[in-house]
Amino acid sequence: MEIDLLREYNPWWHGPHSVIPDKFLILRDLYHSIAPVALNLEDRRAGSIAGPRQVGKTTLIKQLLQTAIDDGHPSDRVVYLTHDDFGPHFDSLRRLLDLVFSQTNLSSDSGPKAIIAIDEIQRFENWDTDLKSFIDREKAKFIITGSAALPLTRQASDS
Repeated sequence: MEIDLLREYNPWWHGPHSVIPDKFLILRDLYHSIAPVALNLEDRRAGSIAGPRQVGKTTLIKQLLQTAIDDGHPSDRVVYLTHDDFGPHFDSLRRLLDLVFSQTNLSSDSGPKAIIAIDEIQRFENWDTDLKSFIDREKAKFIITGSAALPLTRQASDS
């Protein structure tokens, strides 16, 4: 069941599907300043987008993923996760990412880095420690969002 949910949220793994509907492809100025940093696959640090609820963080993260695919990044190495839907099924971010890496070819040393977007990450308990362990050992670029800006920033600076 959990792998089915993962596939449902990442339909571009199995054919030509858009990450985001065309009506949301209008890019704001903020996108142009964030994209070069968030999609820099040479930079091991996680890109983070923090702000209040309902300001467009999810739209922005999906636009970044769509850009990566449109620019030729293999779609089976682009992953979207959200606590809102995965959180009830996983007691930790570590467990969710373990499933992602075990059920996909993302741990493979061949091919480009995976791009993994995690929306509302601050809702996972101990997310900062779990994320750091994956950043240190996996060939992946993480882009994270969070509504609780202060805890997200504080914990990210400790990681």
